[in-house]
Amino acid sequence: MGNVHSQNSDYVVWVLKSEFANSLRLTQEPDGWDDEDYQLDRHKSYHGIFTSFTNSLTFRKDAIDYINLAYQIGGINTNLYLTRYKLRDIDGEIKYVQDYFGLADYSTKVEKDNGLEIKFNSNELEELIKSHEADVFEIERMTSIDDDELEILDLFNVKIQGRSISGIGESVVDLEVNKADFFGTIYQKVPIRTKVSSLNYATVITKTISPGAERFNAVTSNEALTEMSTGNMFFDRTDTQEVVEMDVNYAFKGFFSANGGGQSGTVRAAIVIHEWDGVNWFEVSSQIVKSWTWNAASAYRFDFDFQGTQNIKDLLYNQGVAIVFYISNPGNGTFPYGDMYFSEHNTRVATSDFYEASSNLKFAFVHDCINRLMYILTGEQDRFYSRYFGRTELGYNLDGIGGLIGMISGFWVRAFDPSSKRYKSLQISLKDALESVQAVFNIGIGVESHNLKQRLRTEELEYFYQNEVVIRLPFQVSNVERSVDKDLFFSGTEFGYQYGGEYESQVGLDEPNTRTKSVTPIRKSKLKYRKVSKVRSDETGMELTRRKPQAQFPEEDTSQDEHNWFLDLKRSDTIGYEQNGWEDRLEEIPSGVSIPDNYRSMFFTPLRMMFRHGFVLRSGLEPYYNKPIKYASSAANSELTTWTKGEAKAYKENEDILVADLDRARFLPEEIKLNHPVSDDLMDNILGSTKTFYKGEYENIPNIYFKFEWLNEYGEYETGYLLNLKPKGDGEFTFQKANENILKQI
Repeated sequence: MGNVHSQNSDYVVWVLKSEFANSLRLTQEPDGWDDEDYQLDRHKSYHGIFTSFTNSLTFRKDAIDYINLAYQIGGINTNLYLTRYKLRDIDGEIKYVQDYFGLADYSTKVEKDNGLEIKFNSNELEELIKSHEADVFEIERMTSIDDDELEILDLFNVKIQGRSISGIGESVVDLEVNKADFFGTIYQKVPIRTKVSSLNYATVITKTISPGAERFNAVTSNEALTEMSTGNMFFDRTDTQEVVEMDVNYAFKGFFSANGGGQSGTVRAAIVIHEWDGVNWFEVSSQIVKSWTWNAASAYRFDFDFQGTQNIKDLLYNQGVAIVFYISNPGNGTFPYGDMYFSEHNTRVATSDFYEASSNLKFAFVHDCINRLMYILTGEQDRFYSRYFGRTELGYNLDGIGGLIGMISGFWVRAFDPSSKRYKSLQISLKDALESVQAVFNIGIGVESHNLKQRLRTEELEYFYQNEVVIRLPFQVSNVERSVDKDLFFSGTEFGYQYGGEYESQVGLDEPNTRTKSVTPIRKSKLKYRKVSKVRSDETGMELTRRKPQAQFPEEDTSQDEHNWFLDLKRSDTIGYEQNGWEDRLEEIPSGVSIPDNYRSMFFTPLRMMFRHGFVLRSGLEPYYNKPIKYASSAANSELTTWTKGEAKAYKENEDILVADLDRARFLPEEIKLNHPVSDDLMDNILGSTKTFYKGEYENIPNIYFKFEWLNEYGEYETGYLLNLKPKGDGEFTFQKANENILKQI
């Protein structure tokens, strides 16, 4: 069985190491270690397992002088390390191996009774992160928080094709008492009066014209140039210079009453484009959509009821659109005249505009942003590692799933010159960066030892919950206590982004990457599974920002200047990097979004976020395998439908999702506490690693992230994931019950 872990080994060496002096090998073991208040604990938010030792240790003799001298030189920030080594048989060779490593907390230093008490924290990096995780840094800064000089951050070029921004508007005119008079001319032109709203980037109708006495002005052909105005147009383009394409849906109902008996004539309805020449509006083109004729023998009144759709391509700057009714005489020399009454007038417009691509915008990869933040905090390179966000150019063997995910700031989107006074680099806190990638990609976070130092590790959450069993407790366990884990029952979800969907102008109703809520089959829990990212992915918001480049708007601020966006990228032979198109991610072109061929953020949608979090969300839903998670609401467009490569079918953002469509839960909502003795050999195994083929290559994964197996109180073998271990005394374990039901349908 080996030595029980709660007992001290006779083959132990203790070493103190200050940054200001050579190492000191202690001649006397520090008091307090006998209590062995040492534990492994899974972080509730990060999911990685961290070690801690919470007791104070008491030092004597030469160790007191060593500890105090370091404090006199460096103060409370002094780095003083305590390392414990034990003799171990490693592949037949007896040698000392590191058994414990901790950083002194000088705020706990107390001297009494010829001794010096001080606590050591084995999670140096975690404590540093806690102290500064909320601090926002510009990632291009050239000094660490301790004023160490930093190397220049590599930025890259990306081509942003941009997104056609869509607007949708409607004008409804109830004109039961209104009429247009035609009188005394051979050819007359009556533009229907509407309300123009000149919005940024998508000018659409936004106001309903109320019922009431409103008589249209009759306009003759000779007066057309002077009488046509924006008041008669339902759309004008005098604000910005993007080219616009639109679909006009129209519907008119009413009647025309000809006066003056015996006259003949023609009435035509047309969609007319006008252009402003600096003085007047003149007609550019006219598309007849409806016409009627009458003669002297016909009734003096005819009714009309028509509707349709007209596409207008390439509406240019200084152009506008109106619906115009014409009346003309067939040439018999008499003057037609009459009244046109409208009982219904409805015009709906859907627009999209075009803006040239930006080919050389600066960005940083997500990996490099987090790595830079760790560099700023520690003053040292290589304090971050992630195969998920890694790429081959950094020395990783393979590109990770998120290896080419970039991040761009509002200032970078606007192509700000770094030498200008108003320039700011991408700025973000480590907390916001980590919480954002957790929300969007379902990332777990841990701290691991590498080359005698600790580094931050981020991977897909499944990395921290491996499927295989590698640790088997040798004896039957005792004192088993089982409890329901209420934190895994969610009655609803919210996925998406803190920003997006609310813009300075009334556009963006087409934007799907906002926030979506749903309702699960759980009815007896108030908890919501909420994953909301502060880093954005809405193309509309980024496009609005991109259209305010510094070159054209050097003094203008936008509310998005200091916001950040994720980019889904691929390598380019000519420009560095460019955005993935739908064909890179999807089986077929998406639907439910305007201009689908230039939509590029399908990897980040709220529904895709939910699928990535599926195995956690499903853990409390296993009994409801065939029940739906029902869509509840969205901040903007929820009609987007995408068919991701490798999936069996397409999914719509607002459709109900069966629990069965989520990835199988790896653990269940049950916590199990038990006792089992912990020998040195067992502890070495727990703290060891197993070479595993994971995501395309072999890696030594810590055993604490695999399943444990034990013989339970019923004489049955059971498995679970380690939540906590206190190895002293009888050895106290807490596990999350593993889901061994390969397929369960109820």
